[in-house]
Amino acid sequence: MIVWLVLIGIVAYFIVRQSVSGITRASVWVLWLVMMAPALIWTTWTLANGPGQPVPPWLALPPFIACPLLYVWLVQQGRSARPQQSTHGDLESPISVLADPSSPAEALALAQALGSAKISPRLLDRTEEASLQDCFPWSVFYLSSVEHRPQAALCYGQLRAEPALAYRTVCDKIRQKFSDRFLVIFQEGQNGKPFFALVPNPQRTPLGQALSQEPPLWKQVIWSVGLLGLSLLSMTLMGAEMLRNPKLDLVRDWAFIQSGAPYAIGLLLVLGAHELGHYWAAKRHRVSVSLPLFIPIPALLGTLGAFTPLRSPMPHRRAMFDVGFWGAIGGLLVALPLLVWGLAHSTVVNPLPGSGLLNWRSIDPSYSIALTLISKATLGAALVPGKAIALHPIALAGYIGLWLGAFHLLPLGSLDGGRIVRAMLGTQGAMLVGHITRFAVLVLALARSEFLALALLVFFLPAISQPALDDVTPLDDRRDGLGFLALALLVLVVLPAPRLLLGWLS
Repeated sequence: MIVWLVLIGIVAYFIVRQSVSGITRASVWVLWLVMMAPALIWTTWTLANGPGQPVPPWLALPPFIACPLLYVWLVQQGRSARPQQSTHGDLESPISVLADPSSPAEALALAQALGSAKISPRLLDRTEEASLQDCFPWSVFYLSSVEHRPQAALCYGQLRAEPALAYRTVCDKIRQKFSDRFLVIFQEGQNGKPFFALVPNPQRTPLGQALSQEPPLWKQVIWSVGLLGLSLLSMTLMGAEMLRNPKLDLVRDWAFIQSGAPYAIGLLLVLGAHELGHYWAAKRHRVSVSLPLFIPIPALLGTLGAFTPLRSPMPHRRAMFDVGFWGAIGGLLVALPLLVWGLAHSTVVNPLPGSGLLNWRSIDPSYSIALTLISKATLGAALVPGKAIALHPIALAGYIGLWLGAFHLLPLGSLDGGRIVRAMLGTQGAMLVGHITRFAVLVLALARSEFLALALLVFFLPAISQPALDDVTPLDDRRDGLGFLALALLVLVVLPAPRLLLGWLS
């Protein structure tokens, strides 16, 4: 638990620092402490009362509600300047249109943080604004007004054509008039009416070149292969540690170090398939992307996972959906066969003290509907209610891959599920689902203490992912159907098997 708290604290600090940089005078450390308060309170309770004692609601809910409100109040009190209010009710300011470090809007925030005084607050002069009218054909998007923000121009009007056609037409005409000077963002405001936003193209400006220039391929290969090797080593050692006989010395018994290799290779395949799914989908939609990077750590699972750096914004919702969906599904398509094969070579045992989700020698499959169904189909009559499973190393890799896939499918922030839901439901729908997900994970943690670390982590994740450039054109029915199937799979993994199902299977 302490290790998880330290890791979450490090991640939270960077999230807070990036979120408030350039927009408030409030101390980053004070804001970080406010956001970490629930984690500190819940961890203290768990350490004092033991992991088997859930955090009571009277101690869980007040910090969960009060700390975000206090955080927002401190940010507002420390704002260096009141932002300009829009009369059009747009949901997001130009500064937050894209919050990825390589995005155009973040280029301004970074420039402000660096104290740059050379950036003009107005993107277009009077002549350019007049010529901008020609970029919006009245039959496609009737332009009624242009609102200027620092390093952004918001174009309001009436949409008169299909969103995809309107975005493509306006982009082509702006490119003809202004070359590659701007990126064009198409979003919906709070009033439900779409608007266009013009922001500087970071791949064109000197500041943007430093932010978004893709490293040479040979450097990517060196980093990717090097971290892959270190991750394989750390996962092998941690796998041997998790699976070894506690009576034997890990350092002296080389066979037990080797026993971690099947786990390490299996989990590496799961993570690799996940990231290759992201990479393939990004390349398919011409999103600039670097090779996947693994994160080794000599503790816990032996790795913090892997990530594929995206170096350009998503062009449209289809790309956002595909990048999220094929990453999550790619990992699960490898994890499930590993889990089935590993369960076939695992042992059914009597439950040990502490049997549950995290005891590899005594896993209770009833904690997950999906795991219950897979275990019963694989082990058959040998698995009866009241029994547990001692996992084979390959089964352990598939089991962890199953839960990692479920975590990535959570509809929050830039997780795969967050991208999927944002692409399916748009801004406001995804925001609502994100807040519901946070609360649902907290309720799950109150019932099962194993989910406490997850509740702490999702507390710091943004409720919604960053938008695509064309964030208005809806998905097709096929992708909507696949998205609902992915979310249904998430539910099957995280919810415990009901008694009716357990009785039927027995």
